[in-house]
Amino acid sequence: MLELLLKLMLRFFRQGVYRINGVKNRVDKVRILFENQSFNIDLSQYSPHDISGVLKLFLRELPEPLLHFELYDEFLQIAKVVRRASSFYCFVKK
Repeated sequence: MLELLLKLMLRFFRQGVYRINGVKNRVDKVRILFENQSFNIDLSQYSPHDISGVLKLFLRELPEPLLHFELYDEFLQIAKVVRRASSFYCFVKK
């Protein structure tokens, strides 16, 4: 299920797609479709925010975190490097 959701998210990728929540009843409908393993789902009636809402819900409900606590400091360091690189790119682009 995770692999399918990630493929869909790459197809619908937009900046900020995770910041805006999907409509709850549509998120629930898509989730039920995925849980029933309906892999030929027509998602044309759902927004990227609805689909990202299903992915966020799936990740929240995992019994173990996807990114383990032992690596927390390393993830923070990576985020700092990415943020600096992004800031540098914006500066150079101007």
